[in-house]
Amino acid sequence: MIRRPPVKGIQIACPQCHKSTSQFPSNIKRGRRFCSHRCGEIASTTPLPVRFWSHATKTESCWNWNGAVYGNGYGKFGFSNTKTMSAHRVAWMLTYGHIPKRQCVLHRCDNRRCVNPSHLFLGSRRDNTQDALQKNRLAFGERIKTSKLTTLQVQEIRSRLDGHYGEYSHLGREYHVSPETVSLIAKNKIWKQALAQGVCQVSVEVADASR
Repeated sequence: MIRRPPVKGIQIACPQCHKSTSQFPSNIKRGRRFCSHRCGEIASTTPLPVRFWSHATKTESCWNWNGAVYGNGYGKFGFSNTKTMSAHRVAWMLTYGHIPKRQCVLHRCDNRRCVNPSHLFLGSRRDNTQDALQKNRLAFGERIKTSKLTTLQVQEIRSRLDGHYGEYSHLGREYHVSPETVSLIAKNKIWKQALAQGVCQVSVEVADASR
């Protein structure tokens, strides 16, 4: 007779008290997410706005979410045993109403835990990306842990490209990347920020030389 290995519980955050609790996968599928019957009763009887704002610490500027958080740092609020949503989106809905489709709720304060409605505004996904770029919150180039090149090396590769046959393979071997990567760099399809930084550096050097 083959014995099956025991099923291990999964650590999740209780939607009410936000304490860590262990639940079996089968229980989670049935909607059992609270750490106790008491938390389940409180969540079912307490009005949602009261329950939500009780987890926010208000200051003169930001209202910081002190409940559970997602791995990306944004607050997490449990509507019920089965449904959760980002805390700042719930704050917008409680204050201003429905969020239109394909709209994101963005932060003016750049504080992911902030649920102060006056610090929130709506924008498209493109607006969200542009906002993250302006605040330098997106990882690109050598800021990515798996990157094999630095900005300086990419600028060196671009400066050494002269159109000779086999240069992609030669530079690829020298910098330990594939010829395809060198080709994409040459066509400015990747590492575009290195090109911009190189232009800025040249402009500064020219300005210094003219003084």
